[in-house]
Amino acid sequence: MRFSTLLSTVATAASLGFAAAQESARFGSASVSPCPFTGGQDVTITYNATTAASAGHQPEFVDLYIQGTFSNGNPSPRVLLQRHDFGAD
Repeated sequence: MRFSTLLSTVATAASLGFAAAQESARFGSASVSPCPFTGGQDVTITYNATTAASAGHQPEFVDLYIQGTFSNGNPSPRVLLQRHDFGAD
């Protein structure tokens, strides 16, 4: 199995009032280094909630998933790497 794709999913229960921004930008941003990467490599994932917090949409939690690709080109199942719970304001 080759881990060449990172799927980071940001899930929140924020209200839908911040419609002016793109859907994904409302919940912050994530970056991966190196990208792409292979199994056994050290990977750094950085999540920045500044955009969400400045708009008044502090996420309740953030889930980071990884999804690879099998040698035949089919996607592998998504694997939850870590869940980050944010405390109450």
